[in-house]
Amino acid sequence: MAREPRELSSQAEGELAALRLAGVTVTDADIVRINALCWEIESPSHRMALSRGCPVEVGGAWLWPLTLAASEWFDEYGCNYKDAEMALAYAMAHGSDDKIEYSGERDIKMFARQLTCRRQQLRLAMGYIIAQDEQDAIPPPKHENHETPTQGDLSAMMMATCGGDVAMWERRVSIGYVAEVLSVQAAQESAGEKDGHSPAWKRANLVLAYALEAIEKRGKDSE
Repeated sequence: MAREPRELSSQAEGELAALRLAGVTVTDADIVRINALCWEIESPSHRMALSRGCPVEVGGAWLWPLTLAASEWFDEYGCNYKDAEMALAYAMAHGSDDKIEYSGERDIKMFARQLTCRRQQLRLAMGYIIAQDEQDAIPPPKHENHETPTQGDLSAMMMATCGGDVAMWERRVSIGYVAEVLSVQAAQESAGEKDGHSPAWKRANLVLAYALEAIEKRGKDSE
């Protein structure tokens, strides 16, 4: 894992100056957070972490927002298993596995036996993951024939517009991230604008914008 940068980036200096000019009291924690987010925009080694969402550790397993591959597997197979809830947890834990589409009920039972938590604890962790997906939920783009695109269609669109490969878009990033990038691109194209930035760069800037907005709102609420 990359070390946290200690020096203040030029972008962070500008953002902090703008907040202070707006009358917002900036705390030490704000400075550390904004600086880290600005370095994520400038450092490619940090950007892709944002696209996977925030994982939750529970019972010895790490749960992540669903990838395209995990979602398709669950919709086609997992939701029909006897313990569909555990199948969803399995999809969250194994969404980046290269062969998740071949998983079966035996894999689900083995996953469940390895967990060291109670079912309620697992549900709470799953709820946090689902909340992330719902926060990023955006209606998927439609084909010209008005059909919802498949996993293959979405990954092909992402490769064509943003680069990368099938494994990256189907197993390494969350559905919310894919939908968010496509939504941003669609809006930009509707406005006649294409900026040429990578989706990771866009996501990093979006996270920074949310952080700055929250800090500014906190400053206004305290007035």
